[in-house]
Amino acid sequence: MGRVQLRRLSRTEYANTVRDLLGDVGRPADGFPRDDTSFGFDHIDDVLGMAPVLVEKYDAAAEAMAREAWSADVAPAQLERLEAEAVPHTLGIPGGTDFWRLNGNGSIDATFDFGSSGPFTLSARAAGDVVHGVAPRMLFRLDGQLVAEFDVAASADTPAVYQKTVEVTAGRHTFSVGFDNYLWDDSIADPMKRERALLVDWLQLQRDAWAAPFSQARLRVCDEEVEGHLPCARRILERFARRAWRRTVSPEEVERLVSLVTLAEADGDDFGTGIQLAVQAVLLSPHFLFHLELDGAPDTPDTHPVSDEELASRLSYFLWSSTPDDTLLELAAEGRLSKPEVLDAQVRRMLADAKADALVESFAAQWLQFRAVPSREPSAVLFPDVDEALKEAMQEQTARYFREFLREDRSALDLLDADFTYVDDRLAAHAGLPLPGSAHLTRVEVTDARRRGLLTQPGLLMLTSHPDETSPVVRGKWVLGQLLCAEPPPPPPSVPALPPVGSSSLSKRQQLEQHRADPACSGCHAVMDPVGFGLENFDAVGRWRERDEAGFPVDAVGVLPGDVRFNGPAELAALLKADPRLPACLARNLYIYALARSFETSDRCHLDGVVRTFEQRDYRLSELVRRIATSRPFTHR
Repeated sequence: MGRVQLRRLSRTEYANTVRDLLGDVGRPADGFPRDDTSFGFDHIDDVLGMAPVLVEKYDAAAEAMAREAWSADVAPAQLERLEAEAVPHTLGIPGGTDFWRLNGNGSIDATFDFGSSGPFTLSARAAGDVVHGVAPRMLFRLDGQLVAEFDVAASADTPAVYQKTVEVTAGRHTFSVGFDNYLWDDSIADPMKRERALLVDWLQLQRDAWAAPFSQARLRVCDEEVEGHLPCARRILERFARRAWRRTVSPEEVERLVSLVTLAEADGDDFGTGIQLAVQAVLLSPHFLFHLELDGAPDTPDTHPVSDEELASRLSYFLWSSTPDDTLLELAAEGRLSKPEVLDAQVRRMLADAKADALVESFAAQWLQFRAVPSREPSAVLFPDVDEALKEAMQEQTARYFREFLREDRSALDLLDADFTYVDDRLAAHAGLPLPGSAHLTRVEVTDARRRGLLTQPGLLMLTSHPDETSPVVRGKWVLGQLLCAEPPPPPPSVPALPPVGSSSLSKRQQLEQHRADPACSGCHAVMDPVGFGLENFDAVGRWRERDEAGFPVDAVGVLPGDVRFNGPAELAALLKADPRLPACLARNLYIYALARSFETSDRCHLDGVVRTFEQRDYRLSELVRRIATSRPFTHR
């Protein structure tokens, strides 16, 4: 019942948490070692160890993020200027000693290294040759996007500076000055006045020393020169540590952090460097890196509630895979979050938030295993059209499909046969569906029963195949394991592999029947193989077919445990939808995911109650989430 172990943040939880604390600080967790999995999930307490290499990664990431977050709030001045004739141009000629003359609809493209994120002023000193009273129109673009335009009437004798302030993220960006209303008019008598042209002297970026408004800053919530260094440091670090450590921070803890600012300034560093050092310490603390639950009644053997702050953390990492927001922390500090009506209202609020996509990206992607779709490598010889872009579309199709059930609060049973999906033109062509006329994934109605529901999605079918052929074994194992929680045990190491495709005169069904003749194999294969045969009309990358790889006609007759026969994916989906093990399996997986620990015997009665409520509420995913989040194992230890 709600047992507690020391559990560190998973890679996903770490990435989401620093995003919500510090904003855009890159993807620091991408370089961390991959987390091990247990019960199908990578955040389960008993597999999240702490290797020395991970400690080194945490240290480097904390230093880089503290520096980047502070620079986004407080940036030094920057001024860079490039002469127009010294940077790439699409056309033009030198215009005397000072200008580059754009004598056509072209551009001058200068790449600058923007040292920080925030507002920069883009400038160009320019002049124009006016024809028929119309000045050349100068366009400012940043990375190809139009940000400003000017009519340049200034003459070459008295050029003017034109400028525009824009928000820019730190890094390299291309500032282009373009011209789009070029004209040459032979009817004008004076040859020196026939051409409308743009003359550009230089391009420049400038940023004054800058501080984000306190209402927008991630860290800098006060002015140290007005409030005083130590009082301001206390405000910054108390606020940040409270969010990062997911609890109220004691005055003594705040003072220890502030002492790092004092130490830095005593060594000659500035206030910002001291804050960065303290932020780094917060991010390296066990209070940040681990889910710490300090039992207020450690000597009692009785079940008792977790604290409101611990409940806020459990809830936010269940629904958002991230740190609690201010609303949760404030309710917890007031001791109100554990009140049933308040807890239920917060679950509803959190499910409506965009961060609830974590239930798709972390829970569903691991439960249904479509997180692994981009890593699959089907045979390039047999399937040359399956590239990275198509695999990403396959993965996103399943993600958006599941997300729709969460957002629309549909019955989870309809996952098996819903009459819609998401495709772009390329994925639709691959799946044999009408093209939606879009290069982006679009929701479409599916009228072909062969393409309805989860089991027919190309990504999952590719995931459960070998690189060069389908596998009824793997597909049957996936259906039984992921959808019914009835996965057979792994094969003994001595079992021989099936012969490669095309190397036998027997059909795949006949080969597997021979394989099952081995007593060591029959127990599991007699259950898995007949289920997987129902999906044999789909090839190894999820396209419909009538003949298999060896040219044999596809026989999609299968059998579910209990000797329930079916023919093809539509009948299989209908049987699974009616199977009571399906909602029970979904509930079990979400229960394990929410508690982030293994399933124990004592959980059975609680899970049975969750499943009954799930059934009574028409199998709505939101109801399942709410029932688990308010269950006794979730709210108690």
